Amino acid sequence: MGVVYVLILGGILILYSSLLGFSLHQILYRDLDSRLRTKTQEIKDLLNAFIKNTSYSQIHSRLEAAGNQIILHQNLSYAASLQDTLQMKILNVLDQYELRRDYVILMDRRKEPITISNNIAPGLLSLLTAQAKNFPPGTKESLKDLNGEGKSLRAIIKQVPLRSGDHYFIQIATPLSYIQKTNRKLFSIILVLTPIVLILASSVGQWLAAGILKPVMAVAKTAEKITHEDLSARVRIQDVDLEMQSLVHAFNNMIERLEQAFKHISEFSSHVAHELKTPLAVIRGESEIALRKERRPAEYQEALEANLRETRRMIRVIEDMLLLARLDYDPRCLEFKTIDFSEFFEEICKQSKILAEGKEIQVDVQPLKEPVQLSADPLHLRRLFFNLIDNAIKFTPTGGRVRLLSELISSQQVSLSIADNGPGITPVDVPKIFDPFFHQDKPGAPSGNGLGLSIALSIAKAHGGDIQVKNLPEKGTAFTVTLPAV
Repeated sequence: MGVVYVLILGGILILYSSLLGFSLHQILYRDLDSRLRTKTQEIKDLLNAFIKNTSYSQIHSRLEAAGNQIILHQNLSYAASLQDTLQMKILNVLDQYELRRDYVILMDRRKEPITISNNIAPGLLSLLTAQAKNFPPGTKESLKDLNGEGKSLRAIIKQVPLRSGDHYFIQIATPLSYIQKTNRKLFSIILVLTPIVLILASSVGQWLAAGILKPVMAVAKTAEKITHEDLSARVRIQDVDLEMQSLVHAFNNMIERLEQAFKHISEFSSHVAHELKTPLAVIRGESEIALRKERRPAEYQEALEANLRETRRMIRVIEDMLLLARLDYDPRCLEFKTIDFSEFFEEICKQSKILAEGKEIQVDVQPLKEPVQLSADPLHLRRLFFNLIDNAIKFTPTGGRVRLLSELISSQQVSLSIADNGPGITPVDVPKIFDPFFHQDKPGAPSGNGLGLSIALSIAKAHGGDIQVKNLPEKGTAFTVTLPAV
């Protein structure tokens, strides 16, 4: 991974250096072209000052004389007392623009040289005049790179019109040594600095990566320790950077959820095994007894009926477990529609009174004073309430009382309380009553598979509601279901 990082960084540096070199090359060329144009303009202005008010027949000789002074530096007085204004300007231009180092040619309209600077060798003169011969017609200026006589030059040739309709040419060539030297220096600097930058970047990158990946490695080591038998391992966050704390927290929370899920599955499996073990043992015992010897048909029928009861009990447990699993992990199994809660509550009350008749239990009802709409699955919501009502009737003594109280808590929430005057719930058992397969350890407590309250709570939560339970001060227990209204 480190080698790949260095190669990628090296590629980026090479690309950056190439772009930098290209940009610098273009900038130097633009600057050089600008200086060549300025030099040409200065020479043009000086020449025009010399030939000003010159007759047409004398222009050629006057241009030659002016060229001798400007290009060949003839007849220039370097004594301040002997200099006129024009001579002083020529000297200033020569010094300011370093024209003594350039190759300057003044040409007539036929591109024949009038004046040639002293530093131009014959071979170089041929190279420059060849550029002049190829000067594109109709253009006023041409810039070109020239190579010859062991020199690399940038040359400009400019056509200068005269008032008479005639014209002449100024050609200036300057060495590209400065640009070439600058490019070589830049290349040398890049060649030296690139390996240094790569080494430093690789070292710093490895150091940073080690620090950044430290908590990730801790997470990986912790993950390796975790098995289904031990989910207690956690990643310590004392030495973790702030940026990585969210990852560590998320990992620890995930493991905690897994631990709770495994614990729930383990307990659930244990309870399932316990609940199914008893009816299977009964079925096996009844069958073995029935098969030990020949029996009368009535005895066989009695054994089969006992087996059938236990089979029904197992089927009921399995169906309740499947329903609980669907409600907990896929609430979309419910079919929601809008119902009138007042009508629904009235129907629940009627059936509750029928169920309570067997124990002569009085059912008191407090309906809602105004209509309320709910988004609910009527079938499962009915099961929720009848699980609670059935429990209330089971734990209420004969001749007791069960109260069904409905109330509109707000415009967005409705509640239904099922209260009985039974023995109540032991305070230590209150937090456990919604656990699957929970049974109260009380003499004479009604039997059941312990899934009814778990299913009721899961149905309530699938509807966006909840169930609260409390022991009443006088005696008994109250379950309060809250559901969101439409």
